[in-house]
Amino acid sequence: MRRVNFASILGAEWPARVDAHKQLAANGNFAAGLDWLAANPAPQETCYQFFKEALIVWTFQRSHDLFMKRDLRMNCVAPGPVFTPLLGDFVTMLGEQRVQADAGRMKRPAYADEIAPAVVFLCSDAARWINGINLPIDGGLAATYV
Repeated sequence: MRRVNFASILGAEWPARVDAHKQLAANGNFAAGLDWLAANPAPQETCYQFFKEALIVWTFQRSHDLFMKRDLRMNCVAPGPVFTPLLGDFVTMLGEQRVQADAGRMKRPAYADEIAPAVVFLCSDAARWINGINLPIDGGLAATYV
């Protein structure tokens, strides 16, 4: 069995909030998670980023157990900007200044058919020994920040 979660390159800052993400992931059910979020709200302006970070951490934490006990491989992909109807929302959310700074670091946003092959690979038998990773699919954008 295989599962690929869709995070975002915006989730790359998860190490800065790893303790909070671990606390959220430790909740045993949806209701407990809602209670934790009520006590520890994510700021509205960064909630998309916060929950993409949380998905990456949750994937890391759960993947080993699922692989060992159920032979289920779980990985995550983190696309950068992609030509989809949501692209305009990212400009609004991140602000024109951030978008322009990132635009100078990349050729262009991706097309969906440039994201899909990596997902298909992670679901294939060729990736049968890949488990618990977060794969950036961003045309090298994240590498420009190192």
